[in-house]
Amino acid sequence: MTNKGTVTLETERLLLRQFMPGDAEAMYRNWASDPEVTRFMHYETCETLEQTRARIDDWLAYIDNAELSDVFAIILKDTREIIGTIDYAITDSEAKSAEVGYPLGKQWWHNGYAAEALKAIIRYCFEERGLNRIWAMYNPLNANSGAVMRKAGMIYEGTFRKDRVRKGVLRDSIQYAILAEDYFLNGIETEKRYDKLVRDNIPAIICAQDNTPVTQILDDEEYLAALDKKLAEEVKEYLDDKSDGEICDILEVIYAICAARGITQDQIAEAREQKRNKNGAFDKRIWLEKVVIGSK
Repeated sequence: MTNKGTVTLETERLLLRQFMPGDAEAMYRNWASDPEVTRFMHYETCETLEQTRARIDDWLAYIDNAELSDVFAIILKDTREIIGTIDYAITDSEAKSAEVGYPLGKQWWHNGYAAEALKAIIRYCFEERGLNRIWAMYNPLNANSGAVMRKAGMIYEGTFRKDRVRKGVLRDSIQYAILAEDYFLNGIETEKRYDKLVRDNIPAIICAQDNTPVTQILDDEEYLAALDKKLAEEVKEYLDDKSDGEICDILEVIYAICAARGITQDQIAEAREQKRNKNGAFDKRIWLEKVVIGSK
């Protein structure tokens, strides 16, 4: 791996530069003190500005050896406001593998900033640092983070069940990654190339390698249309088969639709509760013909 030291990266709308002690007030104000931003992070919400300053000091001490890690402030070019952070840390120096993370202030969500910053880090790590693999994990309740990974061209690798404790709760983790060969073969725009929606790999993005079949999908609307079609197919298969496996396939497509639309598990649960309160439980709203099963 090439040691480049600390650098400043630039995108169309963002500047990424190393954190400095003077950034503490913006970090505390814009995201570090917000429980909604930090709920899925490995560290706690900052209750004071001094806690934020201490966290930045820890980061600066850690990245003295730039071979191990870099932590960048995400800065809007037009306002010079610091809106978040993005970092990578080498997790296996022999395999040249690094993990990335990217908390962003809530008021800047859903503007594409996180994906734009992540693309810049991926480009830097592959083209400048000589890394082989960039990976990230997110909580299934934080579907928007998965959307960021997909937009940056990362590929779904698997779900690790109950593998991490976050805020005292045992949680699943969903892992995505991108390899240098993926990046240089297909370029960073692989986020618009979705897979065949096979039931064991929804909604992963795959690369065109060897004879691997790929469905070319131009945009998010076309992807959602493909998911809707796949859902109809899986429902038909269930009606023909009635197996547990077909039910699981239906759920996989529904989870993919929710992730593509940025709908979290918490939002689904809240919507279900609202419908129950308004209309009554399922068995009160949908009436089936009464059936009496007797013995012969």
